[in-house]
Amino acid sequence: MTEALRIVVIAPDLAIADQSDDYAVNQAERSRSLRIGLLENGFNLVASLPADVFLTERLAQLQPDLIIVDAESEARDAL
Repeated sequence: MTEALRIVVIAPDLAIADQSDDYAVNQAERSRSLRIGLLENGFNLVASLPADVFLTERLAQLQPDLIIVDAESEARDAL
């Protein structure tokens, strides 16, 4: 039996300061739906991380097999 991939999702800011910001709310909901879908289908989701200045250090500690990041995220260029 093979070991499941260790997956990390780089999520938009999970604490939305302005609930009237439709774009931020939509991004957070898309991220939430992705994470739920991964878990419901048996994937090994080890973390959901914000795209902040500590991202590279956190990823180095977790050593995931797969990182999922939105193409529009500022984390894309940092990685």
